[in-house]
Amino acid sequence: MTEKSTRTYSWWWAFLPICLALGTAGGALLGNVGVGLSFGTAVGTPLNLIFYQLYRKKNQNHQA
Repeated sequence: MTEKSTRTYSWWWAFLPICLALGTAGGALLGNVGVGLSFGTAVGTPLNLIFYQLYRKKNQNHQA
């Protein structure tokens, strides 16, 4: 019996680039792009890691 493996689209990776873009835009509006980049990185990286771990845990449960 053969099983078709379907790959689902993972969306967790999108948090870091989105936060970086929003941080850069916000920093440009405030006049300091570096602060915006720092803020975007500080927010996007933990979100990215948290949702990656949740996604990984969910996939491990489905494979077991």
